[in-house]
Amino acid sequence: MNPQMMKSSHTLLLMIIAAVFFLTQTAIAQTPVFINEVDAHSPEGLEFIELFDGGAGNTALDGLVVVLFNGNGDTSYRAIDLDNYSTDVNGYFVLGGPNLRPAPDLAVTTRRFLQDGPDAVALYRGNPADFPRRTGVTIDNLIDAFVYDSDDGDDAGLLTLLNSGEPQVDENGQDDQRNHSSQRFPNGSGGLRNTSTYGQHVPTPGAENVRPSGDQALAIHQIQGAAHTSPHLDSRVRVSGIVTAVDRNGFYLQDPDGDGDDSTSEGLFVYTRSRPDVVVGDSVEVVGAVKEYRPGSSLRRNDLTLTQIADVPTVTRISSDNPLPSPVPVWAGGRQPPTEVIDDDNMRTFDPSSDGIDFYESLEGMRVTIATSQVVAPLRFGKIFIVPASGSTGLNQRGGITIAARDFNPERLLINGRQLLSPGFRPSVGPGDLLGEVTGVVTYFRGNFEVLLTAPPTLRSRPVAREITALRGDDDHLLVAAYNVKNLDPNDQDGDRDVAEGRFVDIARQIVKNLNQPDIIALQEVQDNSGSRNDGITTADQTLRFLIDSIYKVGGPTYSFIDNPPGNNMDGGQPGGNIRVAFLYDARRVSLIGSERLEDHDGNDAFARTRKPLQATFAFRGNRIILINTHFSSKWGSSPLFGSQQPPINGGFELRREQATFVKAHVDRLLDADPEAKIVVLGDLNEFQFEEPLAILEGTFDGGPQALFNLDASLPKTERYSYIYDGNAQKLDHILVSSALKKLGAGFDVVHVNCEFLDAPSDHDPLVARLTLGN
Repeated sequence: MNPQMMKSSHTLLLMIIAAVFFLTQTAIAQTPVFINEVDAHSPEGLEFIELFDGGAGNTALDGLVVVLFNGNGDTSYRAIDLDNYSTDVNGYFVLGGPNLRPAPDLAVTTRRFLQDGPDAVALYRGNPADFPRRTGVTIDNLIDAFVYDSDDGDDAGLLTLLNSGEPQVDENGQDDQRNHSSQRFPNGSGGLRNTSTYGQHVPTPGAENVRPSGDQALAIHQIQGAAHTSPHLDSRVRVSGIVTAVDRNGFYLQDPDGDGDDSTSEGLFVYTRSRPDVVVGDSVEVVGAVKEYRPGSSLRRNDLTLTQIADVPTVTRISSDNPLPSPVPVWAGGRQPPTEVIDDDNMRTFDPSSDGIDFYESLEGMRVTIATSQVVAPLRFGKIFIVPASGSTGLNQRGGITIAARDFNPERLLINGRQLLSPGFRPSVGPGDLLGEVTGVVTYFRGNFEVLLTAPPTLRSRPVAREITALRGDDDHLLVAAYNVKNLDPNDQDGDRDVAEGRFVDIARQIVKNLNQPDIIALQEVQDNSGSRNDGITTADQTLRFLIDSIYKVGGPTYSFIDNPPGNNMDGGQPGGNIRVAFLYDARRVSLIGSERLEDHDGNDAFARTRKPLQATFAFRGNRIILINTHFSSKWGSSPLFGSQQPPINGGFELRREQATFVKAHVDRLLDADPEAKIVVLGDLNEFQFEEPLAILEGTFDGGPQALFNLDASLPKTERYSYIYDGNAQKLDHILVSSALKKLGAGFDVVHVNCEFLDAPSDHDPLVARLTLGN
């Protein structure tokens, strides 16, 4: 071969090699490889990531890299090179721990190479050198991403890896994250950077993600079952019914016939993600997956779930303008909810006739109607709590409903007048008001069953007035009060506007007019001078003087004050606010002998990171009286009354029990020194009068002699409330007195000026006690 021919052949060979390289790289660039399944919460060595090429098989992965992102800072913590690897003949490629079976295509031996979340897995074009440790989130050269958590809130930084509106996937979506992975259903569905088709099921590394069953035809009552979760969870089903209400992200579907069994619901929600193309009265067939959804927040893990059809369901309209299924009458003339028991068997059996939580579950998704109901709480966030207009237990004299030791009012129900379902319904209601016929669908949100109104009811207002106590101080009687003033501060630049909104003036007027100018006022939730601004300031002299000046301006006395400033951010409450307890006292009537911040110096941490009690000793007409102002730890962390945890978790209970034990021991020491000591323990104890911490404080829990007496006992049981939460009137604030004061005589009143009213300066009602002392 002559040199010219050799040169031409060499050039041709180079062109062929270049063409092959170009086509190979183009194929790589266009390879539809995506993340198909992730398991980040299995036992150590079993975690894995499954990639899928859509079934093409034997797809080269050269030029691709898997990057793992940590939600703590939204930066990378590992990059895994995929050069020299390819998918198998069926299109799968698995990166996994060494214990995974079948063995992964790429074994990652690092201990727990996938973190639990909120974190992310991302597939990029590139190589590990492009993603050194702590590389920030980027969408440059991004192919696909999976953002996940384990009952955590959304991570906005990681969600930028996904297409707009795509959800962060909860690995614990079926409450069994240890045995489930997150998988695309159907296999390979959803599209790049989309996560809406992921669901949780038994892991299938290197194999097709298959539903537990096919698209079986089921009736709604079969899907719902006589239970709180569907017996057909994760199954793909075909179901028919009538559209009864349309929401912004789905619609309610109900069987017009049903099976006649009151324990199984005939309605459910179809989740379409955006506003569906159906109208009320349509008869439709729906094909989709049965899911249990916990509404509100993944952090509310003790909430119940709603049964729904999800995973981008297919909706086929069969006919229009059909009559709606008749609403189920509830209460008068219809099904009767239990009036005392929410659950009595730790959720072991499903019994709508005896358990309130099961009763409303049996109506989930169905149309109901309530003839006449009574409002038991002020309107908040468009929601109204109601009970039957007759037949409820625990109704109080002012139109609310009060809890008792074994009765947390299961008949109580929430109605939601959202504009989308019930346009024009914007009432202003309060305890005692009556509503005409309520019609809507039953659902569940943030710990309560509720009825979403589909038509506005009529309203008959029966307003109650703010109370004025009949108790007064005089020459022989000392008037003391306890008042939680709800994070009061004079700084209107800290996120709230207590001064501009008139809270100081409103509280001052209540003290002067409604409480009759008590001689001593024990305050709780007094913030420092700068409020919630986290600037290191802890003193509250300006807060207290502003309140004192406000009292004087509305005709009251000029009070003096004492408080116990905490270390900065050391005593709990709103960060930067440094709440504490404090006393106001009328120096014309009483003399301050001394005060003491109570702390346990023997290592007991009952009041660690929370507000410390303040003891003050006063003189009144020759009497020494000791007041201990307390604010026990909150109920933060409690589970809902209508929740999956039964009996419900009483958040902070252990701390309050320790705090009660500490205060009781201190009182015992005072009584040991003087058995006739006149002692008052008062404030926001954040506990009900029938719970263990109050029994400990009184001295009755262990059967010993009673040292303190709760003045609640002087009131009828239904009138023992100072706070309303989720429609339930309840007692968190208390005044207890020693035997010497009880023998002399103590009048008591809860002055209802706040908790029943929306326009109130606090969410707690103040308490007053009239103590007989004399000279």
